[in-house]
Amino acid sequence: MRRRIQPLEVLLLVVLVQLLLITVWVLANWRANPANTDTLAAINPTAVNLTAVNPTAVLAAALTPITSQTEATLAATPTLLVPGSAPPGATLPPVMAPTTPTTPTSSTSSPSPSPIPSPTPPLFPRPVDDAQVEAILNRLTLTQKIGQMLMVGMPGTAVDDATRYRIVNMNIGGVIFLDRNLAGPQQVLALTTELQRLAQQEGAQIPLFIGWNHEGGRVARAAAGLTHFPSAMALGAANDAPLVYAIGQAVAQEMLSMGVNMNYAPVLDVNRNSANPVIGLRAFSDDSQIVASMGQQYIMGLQAGGVIAVAKHFPGHGDTAVDSHVDLPRLDITLDALWQTDLHPFQAALAAHVGGVMVAHLQIPALTEADGRPTSLSPATITDLLRGQMGYAGVIMTDDLGMGAISNYYALGEAAVLAVEAGNDLLLSVALDGVPENMHTALLTAVASGRLSEERINDSVRRLLRLKLAYGLDAPTLPPLLMDQAAHQQLATTAGSDAAQIMQNSAGWLPLPATQNHLLLISPAAINPGTQRNDGQSLLGELLTARGRTVTERFYDPTAPADIWQTQNEVLALIPQVDAVVVIAWDANLRYQKFGETAQESLVYALLAAGKPVIVIFGQLPYDAERFADAPAQIAAA
Repeated sequence: MRRRIQPLEVLLLVVLVQLLLITVWVLANWRANPANTDTLAAINPTAVNLTAVNPTAVLAAALTPITSQTEATLAATPTLLVPGSAPPGATLPPVMAPTTPTTPTSSTSSPSPSPIPSPTPPLFPRPVDDAQVEAILNRLTLTQKIGQMLMVGMPGTAVDDATRYRIVNMNIGGVIFLDRNLAGPQQVLALTTELQRLAQQEGAQIPLFIGWNHEGGRVARAAAGLTHFPSAMALGAANDAPLVYAIGQAVAQEMLSMGVNMNYAPVLDVNRNSANPVIGLRAFSDDSQIVASMGQQYIMGLQAGGVIAVAKHFPGHGDTAVDSHVDLPRLDITLDALWQTDLHPFQAALAAHVGGVMVAHLQIPALTEADGRPTSLSPATITDLLRGQMGYAGVIMTDDLGMGAISNYYALGEAAVLAVEAGNDLLLSVALDGVPENMHTALLTAVASGRLSEERINDSVRRLLRLKLAYGLDAPTLPPLLMDQAAHQQLATTAGSDAAQIMQNSAGWLPLPATQNHLLLISPAAINPGTQRNDGQSLLGELLTARGRTVTERFYDPTAPADIWQTQNEVLALIPQVDAVVVIAWDANLRYQKFGETAQESLVYALLAAGKPVIVIFGQLPYDAERFADAPAQIAAA
């Protein structure tokens, strides 16, 4: 019986396509630089959507190197500007380094850092009439107002009865899309059109937020047919502000053409923990300045394209060792350190007038000791810090309330009430089976009992209505579907090639000379299987073969040390037959940090001891370099 391929496996394969195409060029074409950190030119997958790929076309395109610079790519990228927004590639005043003043502003919070210079975008992309907001608010019932504060999931690719009820009767404020809801751009457009029709004609006559996580890299809505841009960490490595702005705008163009108006991006966590199990490549950097500047540009590009950006995961999920989907992470950090690092990118986002901020589920004793709650349910975090000290007047939303960090400790209804008490405007949950109804009932009960006031509900609904009107959700003008654009594919390729780095070439083994014809390629089993089923080669193996090399490939399971030891014995026996070895390391440092595993290191150093050139490619996280410090030839692909 054949095993059905899971969606996560498909997504991982898609991500590897771009990394491997870039690596092929590196192995064959890199020109030495004294610093050994040249930006790499890559292949050009012209007009090929790597999320719905024609394998033959990709292979042909992979053999065509490009020489165009970032500026030429940006000039060729179509634009979709909202009136009053910044032009493509707009530069902001430099983000100031965070500092901590000596005068506290609150007895419970850290002093506020120096302000960041204001960027060029207006507070909203179009003016909002407060009288119109009040007129809408005054005609809503309490049930409808509370419904507006819920943004929930749905089960399939078409409107079902439960979703119809939640829109028409509960008047929910938004819908969250996962891959289970997506089957291509035409289907997504048809679904968003029907959802908005229900909300505006049969419901409370208020448009929906429709959002998803489309960050780039491994967190992307590939099933919708979007251009697959590199991860945030790859963009941080490129550190090219106009490029990141253009990518944000390109993402917005494609999203808006399908009727999706909110993106839960960018990730503004400073990834200071190399063993972080949930952030990693999703962060721009472990440097708060890079995270702040790249995040600011992405926000400006996305919102200039007419899509609401959501900065996450406030106040910073980068130094955690626990995945909040599973349990509640604890972050032992001083308030001074929090201001100096984690909060700095969020200050930059607020200066760019980000449409929404998502609050993480974290335990930070120094911040929340006054209320003892997770940050997403904490008045000290949301009302005192984000609203009060940082001055944010926009929409604040929870991360998914069904995550283990909350559901392990709170009943969902109680969590919903605590979230509103803390200051959240929008409560998120993709769980089904009565979950939205449970939250709605709990909030109604809390108002009826006097625990929550209706004016508190009104405050949030005003902010939600203002954001919807500001982005024209009441009368959207959608561009035609913008999939498979050559300019966007070019942009993705430029970003990937700018991000790939030669980290070490002390032995001068790169580029591989033509005399080193027979290559032994050792790949993780999760890697892309290539263009031909059951041919025994990954995509990288096939492309190296197409470049005229003889390739012998072996696969290993990076999660199984015993399998790696067995692979080591097998490949050492092949050494006399080959001229050079290419090893793709996969989460070697993360496996070491979490489980103490050293099998991948043993494999590489055993091969080096055998006397042939060994090229190590970090196919997942660049932190793997920590485990291979003595390897003479290293390439970071992301």
